[in-house]
Amino acid sequence: MLYGEGENAFSRLQEEIIRTTPDDSIFAWRAAWGSTSSYCGLLAESPDVFEQSQTVDQGRSTFAMSNLGLKIEALLSPEYPSKDPIRFLVLDARQNGRAIGLIVRKLESTFYARVAPNMFYDADESVLKRETLHFERMLRIPRQFTSCAMHCLHFEFDNSKYHILSVQPRELWNPNRKELRIRLACIPGRCDPIFFRSFFGMVWLRCNRPGSARPFSLFFAYDQTTGRFWAKLLNFDLTPHEMEWHNAIQDTEVSRRYEEVNTTETSHKLQLPWGVLVEINIRAGLRRGLISYIVRIS
Repeated sequence: MLYGEGENAFSRLQEEIIRTTPDDSIFAWRAAWGSTSSYCGLLAESPDVFEQSQTVDQGRSTFAMSNLGLKIEALLSPEYPSKDPIRFLVLDARQNGRAIGLIVRKLESTFYARVAPNMFYDADESVLKRETLHFERMLRIPRQFTSCAMHCLHFEFDNSKYHILSVQPRELWNPNRKELRIRLACIPGRCDPIFFRSFFGMVWLRCNRPGSARPFSLFFAYDQTTGRFWAKLLNFDLTPHEMEWHNAIQDTEVSRRYEEVNTTETSHKLQLPWGVLVEINIRAGLRRGLISYIVRIS
């Protein structure tokens, strides 16, 4: 260990083991948590995650650390076209005589992430194909990334210029983290399927500048069947009151446009009447190991 190294010590230990042995059981760990929103690499963060791996047998495989991260040749399940192209990476290591399959998803090119790291999967070995994959040391989510399992919207902005007045759905808002957790929206008394497959929300904002007392808002929608996210800035003339925001989903031109648009809008600008230009930029990223939308307001 190196003084002050902290969590990096265990990562460096695994890298040293990888340099000296072809045993791929080093990747046969399971975290205590996991979901399709949980993305990570193949290296474990703590020795604790090997607690359920006492019955894992060694497996001989080809892998190495490089400047691109961890490179591994492994058997993969076929890639099926979908919004969340989940695949299964099968290790040569076995547990109780059964193959160990890890759930992975392609990020871009040959780069992958492990998904739902609390699970092993029994893959059909008859349809597997050997491929080369890379897992970065510091996992990066591509800016243009579509998934049906986004965890939240995380808001970033200059507090000296803007502040958030209110957020809906209020019960999903964490003011300390400035995160709005994504959950299926179901409006009581409505059976329209759109309210089950889509998540809608709104954020009321105010600019901290003299003469700009009127609020403006950010209206957004997320389709959990396609993974498509959409957002629109509204000036005070179109901004509904908080108790009317559900009606805004149905009645405003903004909502109708959401249904018509076919591509994800990653940025939008709004010229406020008092001369302030507001811009939002939306990108995919990781927050506490969970894939989320990062909403930057400037």
